[in-house]
Amino acid sequence: MYRKTAIRLTVQYSILLLAVLAVFSAGLYLWVDDLFDTQYIQEVENKLGTNDDLAVTEQQHRTVEAAAEVAVEQFRNVLLLADITAFALIPFASYAITRRSLKPLVEANESQKRFIANASHELRTPLAVMSGEFELALKKERDADYFRNTIISSKEELERLNRLTNQLMELQRIENNSHKAMTNMHPISTARLVQNVYEEHRKKFVSGGFEFANVTSNNVGKIVGNYDLLQTAVGNLLSNAIKYSKPNSLIQVGAINEGGKVAIYVENTPDQRLNTKDTKQLFERFFQAKEEFRKKGFGLGLAIVKAIMDVHKGDIEVSRIDDRLRFSLKMRP
Repeated sequence: MYRKTAIRLTVQYSILLLAVLAVFSAGLYLWVDDLFDTQYIQEVENKLGTNDDLAVTEQQHRTVEAAAEVAVEQFRNVLLLADITAFALIPFASYAITRRSLKPLVEANESQKRFIANASHELRTPLAVMSGEFELALKKERDADYFRNTIISSKEELERLNRLTNQLMELQRIENNSHKAMTNMHPISTARLVQNVYEEHRKKFVSGGFEFANVTSNNVGKIVGNYDLLQTAVGNLLSNAIKYSKPNSLIQVGAINEGGKVAIYVENTPDQRLNTKDTKQLFERFFQAKEEFRKKGFGLGLAIVKAIMDVHKGDIEVSRIDDRLRFSLKMRP
């Protein structure tokens, strides 16, 4: 489908460009021909008459006309050669430009297909679990404990659905209200932002057996942004870190001045090594590097972070330092 669309657009663009080129070349040739027939010959004869202080002879007139015809013929040949070259190159150039223009649309379409497939899977899974448990419960007589466990399990699946719905709504809200968020941006103390997020998550990290440290630089600059959205972004990075870190490892959150920008980062020691392909896809909706991670989340947290950074015209980068992984949110002060 992509190839057929590219070819169809190439044909349309080529026909349009070639028609414009043909009209332009014909008009240019007629203009030059008329210019030589009128102004050029007259100007040359005037100069000849002025220089010799004599009227231009018939022989001189024929010579000037012949020179004008030769010049027009040479111009026509050059113009024809240029048109032939353009006629040969335009289809190839149009095809290359068309493919390049369609590439983002194709990638967006593929991303949308993956999103729909993954979202459908995530929504169906808890429903299938609940349906199976209810069917088993109704097949024969059960005691109260069995029904209680079935209800508890179904409640957990409903909570899972509720979390998924909330995350999808949060992502949609950020994308739909990006203009509103941009108008609600103010100077923010980066150090205070990081400290507040650190305090908010500290108990959860300590109770989970992790070492948790705020290593923000003393002279880190301010940033301009939407405080609530940035707090959500850093919080999502921390939630992601606690899910995928080695037990009892060190998790750090901090901020530094880096290359003319302010970088807020979260650094941890992951329990699974990410390959290069996974790193590039981390910020896609529902992407999870390993199938066994699926029980830990939906793969929407980092997609929300990316959406927030897009609103702020900032960058999100992933880097590896020895066996540790660093997620950095970079913004101009």
